[in-house]
Amino acid sequence: MKKSYIINYELTNYYQKNKQIEDIIKELGGDYVCPQPGTWIIKTRLDPIQITEELKPVFSPQDHLLVFQIKNNFWGLQEEGVWKFIRRYIF
Repeated sequence: MKKSYIINYELTNYYQKNKQIEDIIKELGGDYVCPQPGTWIIKTRLDPIQITEELKPVFSPQDHLLVFQIKNNFWGLQEEGVWKFIRRYIF
């Protein structure tokens, strides 16, 4: 069963590493959207530990990563296209 997650990261060298992270996230086997730099909303069969392990090789000790499971209880300020994607593919 696929679950929904928010992946958030801060990188010491964002422009050098972000493309690698983007490629890994796109290969996690689910739907995804990047509503703002360093933040992804994804739906995958993997758990937070597996997601972290997939991304870990790109990160240095100075970088930060959070992976949170999310439920169908959300609110915020985003472009309408992001909300449509979330409603259709994430929940």
